[in-house]
Amino acid sequence: QRDFLSEVVSVFERDAADSIRRMRSFQGDGQFVAISQLAHAMKSAGADLGAMRFRDLAERIEKSKFEPNAQHISMLIDSLEREFRLAVIELKRIQPV
Repeated sequence: QRDFLSEVVSVFERDAADSIRRMRSFQGDGQFVAISQLAHAMKSAGADLGAMRFRDLAERIEKSKFEPNAQHISMLIDSLEREFRLAVIELKRIQPV
């Protein structure tokens, strides 16, 4: 059970970090639909792991494609990245020994 949870957290950590980097790249190009698609996947991952603040921020980014505002999306991505780091710390802390 510990190995499985460790692997799930590792995959989340790797994939979410990559997605956040990609979001920032897409933002520079004004690719708001691509950002929304990444956010949708991240929303699901956050919900699956119980990282609800992370999930909620991903949902806000996902919906931002309807009214794209680069500055607002940048602030949301910053918040998502902070919440991502907190979620990973908490997920690693609660892993069974």
